[in-house]
Amino acid sequence: VPFLSAALDAGLGRGRRVTLVSVFSTTMWLHMHLGDAAFYAWLGYVCSRADHVLIEPQPKRCYTAANKRLRKMGRPQVDLRGLKELEGVESRIEETVLKSGFEKVSRAEEAGEGKRTEWGRKIMLF
Repeated sequence: VPFLSAALDAGLGRGRRVTLVSVFSTTMWLHMHLGDAAFYAWLGYVCSRADHVLIEPQPKRCYTAANKRLRKMGRPQVDLRGLKELEGVESRIEETVLKSGFEKVSRAEEAGEGKRTEWGRKIMLF
């Protein structure tokens, strides 16, 4: 994903790291438009440039709802059939960040607290 990594490099300077990167609903839009391979490559790149990552992955139902909104606005929909990782997208995102050498900072969800937002989404801090 050269254009996204080039933008990050231009803003930071090549090789510099940031303390925290936060990625909220952009995870879904990037995934929808980049596809599986490029999205996970981008996520790996972000992880390589940050000390911490705060991420809110959207479940599959959000992808379908986004297409519904696009249709209502008369805009072209994204063909979701090409995305093979939609069923376990939240787990796959978490797995990608963990494989990049991060650890989850908060384990509140394991205790049954803070498991999901009021919109039914996880917010994970690594």
